[in-house]
Amino acid sequence: MGVRLYDGNDASLEWREYIEAPLTTALVAGEIYQASMWVSLADTSYFATDSIGMYFSNGQIGPLNVTNALPYSPQVTNPTNNYLVDKDNWVLISGTFTALGGENSVVIGNFLDTANTSSIIQGTGSLGFAYVFIDDIELVLTSTVPVPAAVWLFGSGLFSLLLFVKVKRNN
Repeated sequence: MGVRLYDGNDASLEWREYIEAPLTTALVAGEIYQASMWVSLADTSYFATDSIGMYFSNGQIGPLNVTNALPYSPQVTNPTNNYLVDKDNWVLISGTFTALGGENSVVIGNFLDTANTSSIIQGTGSLGFAYVFIDDIELVLTSTVPVPAAVWLFGSGLFSLLLFVKVKRNN
């Protein structure tokens, strides 16, 4: 798959492309997930950007005829100044987040407007925009949010105290 992340032909354009796909099961509130994808800049791209992210939504966003950045904050983003310049290899973008619960769709693209999208010239491509290919999108449950250790310590301390009191009464 591929998406246009930035249009360098005209700074007034907010042209964006997004990929959306349903998840096989809804995310569970409080669970920690790791999302990852591999990206590569198209050979014909004249520009490169660092602006790409993965937004997990509760319900489908599209289909939309998008000429502006979507107004969502992605849970996983490419780090700032990590420009996607590699045209020969795949670059991993990955991150973890805690689900709010019910998220059942993923949207991938640039969620920043043009004024907040940084870009650099990359090569002599014929396309006046940044276009990346995306492959091997993965979402993995990593763990459950742990109960604070203090709760476990309090519980074991209380159990020990009750056991001590019971043993003392029997003597």
